[in-house]
Amino acid sequence: MAQLCRHVGVRPQQISLEMTESSRVDPQAIAPMIERYRQAGHAIYLDDFGTGYANLNYLQELTFDMLKIDKTLIDPLPGKSLLPQIIA
Repeated sequence: MAQLCRHVGVRPQQISLEMTESSRVDPQAIAPMIERYRQAGHAIYLDDFGTGYANLNYLQELTFDMLKIDKTLIDPLPGKSLLPQIIA
């Protein structure tokens, strides 16, 4: 990734990397890779959080710069939103 950034003339801070919550990877296995990208200057996002199997281990064991919550958890259910409970 660093070589590609140099080749095309962009800073690592200009490229954010996303991991989808549905990928169901082992947090301990991917943590070193996420940390290397972060140290290189990339922001790390967790995308589609809450789709299907919401893996809370990701939030406990990995550090993300942004959590992208799936629309189904934000859209109100007959007058109620799950967002306050998610934030809590």
